[in-house]
Amino acid sequence: MRRLLIGVALLCLSGCSVVDYFSRQVIARAGDHVLTAEWFAETMADGTLQIHPPLLERWAWLWVQYSLFLQRLADGDSMTDSLTVLEAMWPEVLTAKVARLNEQLINENVHVDATTIDSVYAAGDYRIVDHILIRTGTSLSASQLEQQRRKAQGIRSRLASGAQWLVEVQRTEDIETASRQGRLGVIERGQMLPEFEQAAYDLEPGGLSDVVETYYGFHILRRPTLDEVREEFTDEITNILADRWMDQMLQDLAVRRNVRLKADAADIIRDASARPLRVLALEPGRVIGEFDGGQLTDVGFVRWLQVLSREEHLSVDGSTEEELEEMGRRMISNELLVLEVNERSIPLTEREFSDFKMMYESSLRNLRNALGVDSLLARASTQEERDQVALEALERYMVRTSQSQRGIAIVPPLLATKLRSEENWSFFYGGLNRAVRLALELREARDSTMQ
Repeated sequence: MRRLLIGVALLCLSGCSVVDYFSRQVIARAGDHVLTAEWFAETMADGTLQIHPPLLERWAWLWVQYSLFLQRLADGDSMTDSLTVLEAMWPEVLTAKVARLNEQLINENVHVDATTIDSVYAAGDYRIVDHILIRTGTSLSASQLEQQRRKAQGIRSRLASGAQWLVEVQRTEDIETASRQGRLGVIERGQMLPEFEQAAYDLEPGGLSDVVETYYGFHILRRPTLDEVREEFTDEITNILADRWMDQMLQDLAVRRNVRLKADAADIIRDASARPLRVLALEPGRVIGEFDGGQLTDVGFVRWLQVLSREEHLSVDGSTEEELEEMGRRMISNELLVLEVNERSIPLTEREFSDFKMMYESSLRNLRNALGVDSLLARASTQEERDQVALEALERYMVRTSQSQRGIAIVPPLLATKLRSEENWSFFYGGLNRAVRLALELREARDSTMQ
């Protein structure tokens, strides 16, 4: 890699255009490191990675992140200061602060007393239901089906004759609710199968249903009295009312902040989801939506996307325009919550910070171990030696991981974002395109000699 850096200098001294050279020969620069198209193509061609442009793009971006991280280590920065921890653990920090904001707002605005609970229980729109299930299925013969029916009827008869629910519920074949003595918790209309729901809403307090048949089998339902479930019912109704209040608060907040979604928001979201790495290279990005006090760009969207669940991330592909616009609104709601947290100066407790720092430091240890750099840096006596160690560790790790993509370590996403915001780096797609072509040619040549 050092030879390639020297080569750049010599070429430029001979009169070439630096911009022209980098646009064709170099994929990326990160601090003092340079990723040439030729070295990257050779490394990828010799490895086992499929030569596919999006995959090679991701690998080149990994190089940028590893490079910036290793150079910081070589400079003696452990990247574990409080500010860096808070920025790198931003999703967890924000989640903790939003939870505290929610608790504060709910305590101020949602009041549930015994009279409220009595009224909600009596109205019956929300009710706690217990059930016992005797399963059936399409594979059962008529005689087997009848046997299961009689089993359910026997349970129902014993309960009607005074048998204890806690005894009979042990016969349930519903594994999910068995440990909860058949309890489903609070239900409301529209959540259950029609036959089950009808039976549940026909029950008076303390009532027991007849045997009810659904797709899943034969059920016996029971509606506990309020005295039996007051504490549980209170907790669940409080949570329901709190969620309703928070949803309304977010709607009001969107109106107060004058949220405006761009007409092409869905297209921008789809493009950003398809090529998040390239979006990060094009800051400040395209605007998805605006609100009083800020805006959401595709760069901000990708930042949120990095911390969402994989399922929600993947759901973008098959989403309609309306669903993508709704996702954009949810992201803006997240931004509005950030503003509210900041304006109210919601604190993080010492215990929370300590836990987050421990999690963060553990991820850095795993990354340093994967890169195999700690012991080498410890033996380096000069800054020049430390720089050389960082460079060699980067090259060695890229070569090794190109041979086997199992268990690849990554720089924590928001630490990578912080490093990119603080260091000099560039990414050249012309160089990447050239590297893809070279890698394909080299791989084809290698494969042909092996035949």
